[in-house]
Amino acid sequence: MKILIANLRSFAPDARFDESYLRIRGFLSQIWDVAEHTDSKGLKRRGFGGYNREIVTTSSNNEQFTKYSRLQWHLR
Repeated sequence: MKILIANLRSFAPDARFDESYLRIRGFLSQIWDVAEHTDSKGLKRRGFGGYNREIVTTSSNNEQFTKYSRLQWHLR
């Protein structure tokens, strides 16, 4: 990512780069929720005759980041 960012900065020197999102992401979750989705991976065999039910929760901040990005665009 560092190389990609450096290449983007050299390719577009007049572009504005906002690096504040990572710093304030925790505060933004109080305004715009992070999308979470829980899926079952089913039963997995555990040892002798035992089974575990496995669940996977994924989260996405895509919508939160998009709203933040649009807000930044409007404020400039």
